[in-house]
This record gives sequence, structure tokens and C-alpha cells, in this order.
Amino acid sequence: MELWDSDGKKMITRSPKQLVYFDTILLKKEIVLTVNEAELWSPEHPNLYKLRAYLIQGEQVLDEYSLKIGICELEVYDKNILLNGQPLFLQGVDWYEDYPNLGPTAGWDDIKAEAIKVKELGANAIRVVGTPPHPFLLDICDELGILVFLESPLYLIPDNRFRDQAFIQLVRNYYQETLERDAYHVSVAGWGLGCDLEFNKPNTKNLLQNLKQEIQKYSSRPTYSVFRHNRQFSWLGSADFIYLDYFKKEPQDIFAFGEQFKTNYPNKPIIFSIGYPLLNLNNKLYSFSNMDNKKSSMSNLATKSIDIEATQAYQIQRAILTLNSYPDLAGMFIYSFADWTEARPNLIFGPTGSPFINKSGIVGRDRQRRTAYGLVYSEFRGGKPPIISSRIRTCQNPIIYPVAGLALVLLFLFNFNRNRRLRKNLRRIFIHSHGFYTELRENRKISTWHTFLLSFLTCAALSIFLSSISFLLKHNFLFDEILSLLSVSDTFKLVLILLIWEPIWFILIMTSVFILLFAIFAFLLKITALALGQRLPFSQFFTMSSWASANFVWLLPLVPIYFRILMQPNLFAPAIWVFVSFCCWSYIRIFRGIKILYALSYFHTGILVFIFCFLIFGSMGWYYDRNHALFDYWTYYWNLIAR
Repeated sequence: MELWDSDGKKMITRSPKQLVYFDTILLKKEIVLTVNEAELWSPEHPNLYKLRAYLIQGEQVLDEYSLKIGICELEVYDKNILLNGQPLFLQGVDWYEDYPNLGPTAGWDDIKAEAIKVKELGANAIRVVGTPPHPFLLDICDELGILVFLESPLYLIPDNRFRDQAFIQLVRNYYQETLERDAYHVSVAGWGLGCDLEFNKPNTKNLLQNLKQEIQKYSSRPTYSVFRHNRQFSWLGSADFIYLDYFKKEPQDIFAFGEQFKTNYPNKPIIFSIGYPLLNLNNKLYSFSNMDNKKSSMSNLATKSIDIEATQAYQIQRAILTLNSYPDLAGMFIYSFADWTEARPNLIFGPTGSPFINKSGIVGRDRQRRTAYGLVYSEFRGGKPPIISSRIRTCQNPIIYPVAGLALVLLFLFNFNRNRRLRKNLRRIFIHSHGFYTELRENRKISTWHTFLLSFLTCAALSIFLSSISFLLKHNFLFDEILSLLSVSDTFKLVLILLIWEPIWFILIMTSVFILLFAIFAFLLKITALALGQRLPFSQFFTMSSWASANFVWLLPLVPIYFRILMQPNLFAPAIWVFVSFCCWSYIRIFRGIKILYALSYFHTGILVFIFCFLIFGSMGWYYDRNHALFDYWTYYWNLIAR
């Protein structure tokens, strides 16, 4: 073996010849080369050598293999990351392998052009997210002086999934193949042990400990764990440092987030990743600066786009200012360098454009620089930061909610005041419900118009409540991930995205869907009645369902202002619980109505309702668990929501 300079013109050292015997399929031979006064590799001075290995028989060279290598030492020590014995402050970007018009299929020139853009930004590191990079990327980062953090696509995996031995073997194979391919690269700075895993659970803990041992066989580089939604720091999966993905979070929470970690691990380095997406509030382009009314419409549209970019830059600037005052910070990453294509449509960007494009980059997918690029450039290169005049506009209350809510209130009051029979039946359904249901069992007729009116009011109110909750959470990434879990296909999720972002359509369509569900439920009750030997008509069961759910009329005064209540952080949880409580109350009322209509005891009614729930929800649960591992993920997401 021989070690040459990077140009291959000067030999640095060589080893003596060693005898090898080819009596097996695979031969492993360790050869040690000693280098005196080596030129160490660093982002500022990416010194490389060329390592050559020869297989010789006599004087004839049978085979030759060469690769470029660098020499450096990177370690974690006392809250710092040390490179060649000196503290290194990481300035990097999160990066996805998704090139314009090429996806992950780019060649050497495209990959190098991308890496040069990162280097020009002033970054000294990139974190490769999602998928393993093309081997060319590491070769290029070796040459340019860019540290690379590699991690597996273990994101949001519940502990139960690590009981599956086949899945565990896939994970181990992934790490082993990545290590064998990339461990020799001098630019590799760390190995990720997953993002938002249940690190303190036994199956996850055992697997990550084994992965850590496997990594140490190939590489001396440190390991890290990524936290995004999960903030349980009781165990880090044997990681040497923590990577806090603080995407789309409020800057004032950074200290609380960091201090929570430092309480458990005071001597481990901490790296923050900050970033904000380009968001259109209420599905429209908003301008935050004064605009000249004399400009053309095209110019105004361009100005609006720029102002949306300014909002992103303004949010990043606030987060950077907070991080700059954070003590013992080991590094700062920006999420992300460029826009990238997601596997599933993303709720937060709305139905406009391509919902598969995650627009969170400081450059666009076409690599056009955004306002945030100049801000990050000045921060990484120590220049004067640009002045960004903008402000953050909160999600606004769609006019459809108060208008539709008031319309429902007026419709109810108009009929309530002018119709004595409606008032009488409402009083009976709440005070003397047993007599009301008994008359239905005896086939006494209730006004069809009143029944339809109550079912419409109930279904419309339910639709507005659900639309208000969904519209408020449309920029919440955890809500988006839960929708992905529950969506049977991308097309179905695209429809949900459209409805969530367009409250008018949500209310109209979901009101119709709820009325249809009332009818389907009444049909199931009719079929059950036939099985029990009863001959009540379908209309009586639909009437029972509609009037049993009439308790939602008590919430009609809240319908016009429900969204505004949800917007108050201290009132959000109580507002949700009020809605859930009324749903539970309606369930109890329907239970009582079924008991009286079928003339059953509480015990037999409970068995019947259990069979209904088992057939309906059990079949849905079986489908989702088989295709989406729902029950494994449900516990995981519930714990995140509860925290």
C-alpha cells in the first residue's frame, strides 16, 4: 500500500510487501501506514491524500485500487464538538437529495454544483435527511470541506414495530451497508440513530444499543439522536449528542426546549435546527409592505410573493437572534437548504400549486435564492445582517364561520318561536325523553320537517366545529402526519386538504355526509328491528337518531364564535373537551333511544350496541391496523398529543 498526495505526484509513505494466500473466497488483510506530520483535513483546509493498494505477483501488477482519504479527528468532549482537538461550531443546513427535474438521479456535475452552493452559503456541514445520499456527494464533500451527518430513515417509529424481527433485520442491513460504503469518508461527521423514536422503550433501546456497537466497528465518529415532536430525554439511544429539530416553533420556546434537555444531560453538546415554511394564510397571498397601487397586477403579485419570503426570513432571523444568546450551543442548522418533494401530500401548504412540494428551503426547488438566503449568508459568514421589514400575520377567522353560524341560529330561533309543536317536542326530548321514544315505538308520527330541521342543524353544527378545528390546525405538522396515517390514499388526503383549506366546501360536503350517515345508521337500526321481529318503519329510526342528537342545538350560540375561541391558547383544550362531551352525551341519548325502541333491558341494549360498534369500528380498525399499523402508531401519537 502507498499513500500519495492528492495529485498523485508525490508519495508520502508505503508499506513493505506482504505475502497473501488466496485459499478462500474472501481475504482480509490489515496493513498499517505511518504518516509523520500529516496535513489534517478541516472545512477550511480540506487536505486529501490518495491511497493506493497493489496486488503483485513477481514484478507484475495484477490489480490496483485507489481512493482519496483525509486525516482528521472528530470527537465530543464536555459540551463541545472538537475537530483536530479544537472546538468547532457547526453551521449547516438540512438537505434532501431532490434535484430539480432529476429527483435523486443526478450525476456528478449536478451534485457538485449543489455542494458548491452550500459551501458558498458559508455552511461547514449538511445533515442528509430522509434517504442515503449518492456516493458522489461524500466524495465531493471530502474535496470541498463539508462535514456530513448521515442518518437512517427511522422517523416516528413506535416501539412495537421493533418487535418485528424482519423489520429489525432491515434496519441492521441498512446501517451495515451504509457503514461499509461511507465510513472511510473523512467528511462523515456523525451517524444518526433515528428521529422521534421512543428511545426509553425496551425494544427501541435494545436495537439502538446494538446499532451503536455496530457503528463503532466501522467508524470512530460520534452518534446523535434527533428530537422533533418527542421531548422525552430520559434516554438518548447511547447518542453522543442531541439534534433538536426546532422546525416551525416559536423562538421563545428554544430556551425551555434546550434547558429541558440540559437538565438530564448537562455535559452533552446540543445542536439546534431552525426553519420556517413559506405559508399562504387562508389560501391566499398576503402582502406585508406598502404597495404602490399604480403598479401592474403582475408586479403586485411578485411583490406579494417577495413579502411571503420576507415573512419566512423574519421568522428565521428571530430564531437566530435567540440562538445567538443561547449558552453552550454547539451548532446551528437551517431547515432546509432547498424545497423538496415529499412522499405524501402536505396539508400545511394547501391545495395551491403542488401539495407534494415542501416549500421550506432558503432556495426554491429551482435553486432561486429567497430572502432568507441573504440572512443565513450574512450569519454564516459574519457579515452585516439585512434589514427585513415584515411581521407575522396570524391565521384569520374565515367569514363563513360567523355567517353560517348566525344563519343556523336564526333558522332555529325562527322555527322555534313560530312553531309551538317544535317547542313542545324539544321540551319532551330533553325532560321526558322516555315518553318521546315510547311514542316513536308505538309509531306515533313526528313532523318530518322538524326532524329534517334538527338533523340539518346538528349536522351543519358538527361540520362547522370540525372545520374550525381542522382549519386552525392546518399548519400543524403533527396533525398533518396523523392525517397521513388515516388517509387510505394520496387522492383521499388531497380531497381532505382541499376541504380543510376551503371551509365553505367542508361545511357543505360534510353536512351532506353527516345526514347520509344518519340515514345509514337508521337503515342499520331498521335491519336490526326486522331481525328482532319488529315492524317499525325506517322514518321512526331516522327520527330517533335526529332527535337524540338534538342536544347539539344547545351549542348553536357557540357556532359563530367557536373558531375565535379555539384561537385562544388557554381556551383551545376546553373548547375541544366541550365538543367531545356533547358527542358523548349524544351517544348516551342514542343508547337510551335504542333501548326504548327495541324494548330491551340495559344489558341486552349494551350487547347490541357493542355488536354495532364492533362491526363498524372493528372493521375500520382492522383495515387501518393491517395497512397502516394504526394501533402501534395510535399510542405513539396520543402520547405526543398528551404532552
